[in-house]
Amino acid sequence: MKIKSIQCKKCAAPLSLHGGGHRIRALTCEYCGAVMDVQKDYALLGQFKDQAQPICPLTLGSEGNIKDIPFIVIGMIEYRSSYGDRWTDLHLYSKTHGYAWLSYQLGHFTFTRRVRNLPSHDMATLSPRSTFRVRDEPYRFMETYQAEIIYVVGELTWVAKIGDTTILRDAIAPPYLFSMEETENEHEYHLTEYIDPDEIKDNFELSFDTHRSFIHPAQPFKAPIRKALSNASKITLALSLFLYLFISWFVVGHTVLSEKNKSLSSGMTVYPFVVKNPKHLMEIKFNNPKANQWKITEMTIFDEKNKVFSFGNKLSAKTDSSSSQTGVARFSVKQAGDYTLRINLSEKSPATISAKKQTQSTLRNSAIDIVIREGVVTDRYFKYLFFLSLLSFLIFYISRYYFEQKRWAMNN
Repeated sequence: MKIKSIQCKKCAAPLSLHGGGHRIRALTCEYCGAVMDVQKDYALLGQFKDQAQPICPLTLGSEGNIKDIPFIVIGMIEYRSSYGDRWTDLHLYSKTHGYAWLSYQLGHFTFTRRVRNLPSHDMATLSPRSTFRVRDEPYRFMETYQAEIIYVVGELTWVAKIGDTTILRDAIAPPYLFSMEETENEHEYHLTEYIDPDEIKDNFELSFDTHRSFIHPAQPFKAPIRKALSNASKITLALSLFLYLFISWFVVGHTVLSEKNKSLSSGMTVYPFVVKNPKHLMEIKFNNPKANQWKITEMTIFDEKNKVFSFGNKLSAKTDSSSSQTGVARFSVKQAGDYTLRINLSEKSPATISAKKQTQSTLRNSAIDIVIREGVVTDRYFKYLFFLSLLSFLIFYISRYYFEQKRWAMNN
């Protein structure tokens, strides 16, 4: 872009003119703060003294592309909000697309253009998080605040003055922000889009690296890895649930021993059973519907000679007759053949039953349900897979929820 220059009418410093077009109204000297009327042969209008240059990685004359449109920075304004926040608005100019604004605030960049679209509701009457529409797009009202100009330099389409204030009302639909700017004379509407800092870095030459230190109102939530993991987990979530239910309902194995409401007495009780399919797991389940009548139970599986599996569970005497105790265990055997289940009852009296006669009577009335199955397929791995998939699926949405909570907490 061809650049012209003039001398400041106040300090005679050379000032670059970046071809801002016929609508440029004022030029402010970056050295002495003198304000000149561009349309009146750069006549001196006033002077901003002792301006503190804002911290911004772009300067006057910086050139780059935004949305494949070449722009040049022709002016800069720094604002301070009623909350004390500061940001810099960079006045952009393109020969083909006219004027726009690129705002910078603590590592964040937004691209703003004036629009003529009106909101469906009066933004001055809305409360935070209220919803309205602009061209059928939903927005949520965020906040109202006052902004004051504290720094001006370069070419602008109007005469800006230090201390000028405006009322801003912002609503968000990330990555977009719709705002109403209210001054004494008029209302203007602007549409702002959040620009990824890497995109600005790739298209402009920055004077320093930027680092985001807060969540911008228009900043979209981006977690590509968690999003991909969440999408992928939908398949494993459905598959693990299907397999878990299928195994729980249909793959229950073959019953090789079933004793219902079997009475027990002190000493050992033996139950024989035959295993035909030793390739898969076996499962033993017992249920004591009257656990308050029990003392201690020990269960052991034997083949013809050796102990194969031992399952012990202490069942203490209880006063609550409605209580019950159950047990489940899975085991495997090496070969098909004859096996026995042996149950031992201890004769030691419970602490709550002092009389031996009462204990013997309790044992004689004890009963248990026992079932042993072969060919059992365990479902616990699919249960673990289901909960792991559920966590993977939810992690994206949980992260987004906390991101939104921080966004509203920091901007309200």
